[in-house]
Amino acid sequence: MRNSAFISVGWVGCKSLGGPTASPRRPNGRTRWSHPARMTLEEEVNPGIVDGTDLRIVQYPDPRLRAPNVDVKEFDSSLAKTAKEMLKVMYASRGVGLAAPQVGLNLRLMVFNPEGDPKAWVHETVLVNPQILDTSGAEDVEEEGCLSFPGMSGKVSRRKWVKVSAQRLNGKTFTVKYTGWKARIFQHEYDHLDGIVYIDRLDDSERARVAPVLSTLVASYSGDGPAAL
Repeated sequence: MRNSAFISVGWVGCKSLGGPTASPRRPNGRTRWSHPARMTLEEEVNPGIVDGTDLRIVQYPDPRLRAPNVDVKEFDSSLAKTAKEMLKVMYASRGVGLAAPQVGLNLRLMVFNPEGDPKAWVHETVLVNPQILDTSGAEDVEEEGCLSFPGMSGKVSRRKWVKVSAQRLNGKTFTVKYTGWKARIFQHEYDHLDGIVYIDRLDDSERARVAPVLSTLVASYSGDGPAAL
């Protein structure tokens, strides 16, 4: 999930229906955005090559975004290294969440940090083999985008809270309840683990609005496997 309350591109996160509020420009010229969930957000980027990892952001319509994702079986140093590198790519993309298939790994693994700031590492979360146990009946609609769908965003309805079971990097199972912003990030990344991308949740009008961007992404796709729309 992308960490923008969008300027023009991408997303690692969401913005509220009321829209973001611009704050003074930073020295590099980018506008910072104040998210309702107290985050400060800015537009995301596809970082391409990231120092310290071979992982790369996978963009639509790469078939790995639609492929089945298998449960993690080995809880070892390799898994911890993968999670660490996913966080590295997420931060380089200015994101707040990232699922394994978004870097070409078809595993049920996700990482997120609702602060979107590597300095706020205490908020980093790694979920292995997550499962949704329960959700709220009520939903919220907010603007979303995705690191795998640069240049677009759309309004998506999500449950206000979710109760989740998952494993830690050491294999220990735990249960947690996410609400608000964290719940939205989790649901976005969890969809990726089921081969669902956020455009699947757009209504007809929103889908029509982003159609030109989707067409451009499809036309520019040059991966090895057939496009998965």
